[in-house]
Amino acid sequence: MFGYLSKKVTLRKPSPNKISMGMPGCANNDFYSLFIEVPDLDFKMLCKKEHEKGYEGFLWINKKQGFDASILKSELKKHKYTLMIKHYYKGFIFEYNSPFLFVISTVFQKHRFIYSKDKLEQAIFNNKQLVRSDRIKLLEYILEKTNVKPDYITSPLSIGQEIYSRRWFYHPDSRARFYFAHNLTEKQF
Repeated sequence: MFGYLSKKVTLRKPSPNKISMGMPGCANNDFYSLFIEVPDLDFKMLCKKEHEKGYEGFLWINKKQGFDASILKSELKKHKYTLMIKHYYKGFIFEYNSPFLFVISTVFQKHRFIYSKDKLEQAIFNNKQLVRSDRIKLLEYILEKTNVKPDYITSPLSIGQEIYSRRWFYHPDSRARFYFAHNLTEKQF
């Protein structure tokens, strides 16, 4: 029953051929990829459409190059198969290996909750004043990383992400911090 519901929901909004995961393209993502995998036959299918007698999509056999194909429902019932669902929603990817968990998550709108929570956390982070690491503290940070990993290499973008997480990229003051870190890391000592 949950498998049937999962297929119906996901095939209403199938994924396009090319999926944008970078901003601003991913801001409008809200679609699904439904994979049917049959371990006995060693094939995996990305379903795009359901017909009365089967499914249409892209098929990989033995994990080699794929091609467009159709699978009859009657043939699919003869083998044990699994469903894997990916929900692409505004830059997030939610993966489900269980039709039951997918249906429950869809009913309770888990994707909207997580997206709203992330937007709220970003808004709170954007209101914080980023502390400008002075030269000595930043150099101590780089020295500690180099002691742990002798071949440690960094860049202004990496340092910002390591100190503040990925939220740093979206902070209104990130450009000034980038130039500060750039000036420090580009100096020859």
